[in-house]
Amino acid sequence: MAELTKRQKQRIHHLVTHSCANYFCECGCLLLEDECYMFGIAFTDSKLCRYFEKAVLPLDAELDAALHSLPVKRCKVCGKSFAAAGNKQYCSANCASFMRRLRTAERVRRHRQK
Repeated sequence: MAELTKRQKQRIHHLVTHSCANYFCECGCLLLEDECYMFGIAFTDSKLCRYFEKAVLPLDAELDAALHSLPVKRCKVCGKSFAAAGNKQYCSANCASFMRRLRTAERVRRHRQK
């Protein structure tokens, strides 16, 4: 259990206020009819709002990895950060297919030169 940094808390606040469909600045969280309790979390093992965890948190891969104690990798194609799950080297299927096309072109080019 690690304590969240000030920057991580700011990112959570920004995600809730700008991306959460259940949050309105006039009344707070519609589900709780009060202030969103995501503003008060302080540790990585804290209980998260289920909607926030499923729908909003994936928008910020680094914060998602920090809250779920996953390592963070950088995509070899676009440089975007993503939560590493296993041997995954690329952030998306688009980046993976792009690299596959490049490797295939290079392999065919070498084969033609022989």
